[in-house]
Amino acid sequence: MTVSNHPNGVFTSMRLMSRLFLALAGLLLLGAGVFVATFDPPPPSAKVEKVIADERFPR
Repeated sequence: MTVSNHPNGVFTSMRLMSRLFLALAGLLLLGAGVFVATFDPPPPSAKVEKVIADERFPR
């Protein structure tokens, strides 16, 4: 990227870079939001068995 001798040359290139960065950050956030909204994780497949003592239940 070349910077011209124009007084605003540095600022226009910095403005362009910041706009590109903000656009990329926005697309990244949007993509992450779509991923989280559509992601369907599989349920756990491990079987859990636990013995609970009779004293824990009221009669």
